[in-house]
Amino acid sequence: MASKEGREQPTSSDTSTQSADNLTRVDFLQKAAAAAPLPSLRRHYMSEIQQILAYQNMHVPVALQLGACKQCCEILVPGNNCRVRVKKRPLRRRTRVQRNDGRRRGAESDSG
Repeated sequence: MASKEGREQPTSSDTSTQSADNLTRVDFLQKAAAAAPLPSLRRHYMSEIQQILAYQNMHVPVALQLGACKQCCEILVPGNNCRVRVKKRPLRRRTRVQRNDGRRRGAESDSG
């Protein structure tokens, strides 16, 4: 079926292939941005990713949401342009659970 501009509408298999290709390209650009030495290059890669996602009406992957700055649109690289802090967690105490018959869990039964 032809559209108003005279181009054919893509079929569902074409759009799924195109979507998979775009996801592959987004993944490649994300890895390239993480390895890029220049901040301006990282921003350029991020803008390319945003254009692809906006053009295809695709959702932003969670890994990309967590690994990108919302203010400057740059891929965050730990040790280069961001810090990672690790919080200490308190140790959990082990508790013993007793059964209704008074035996502890893990104890072997004598019947057998």
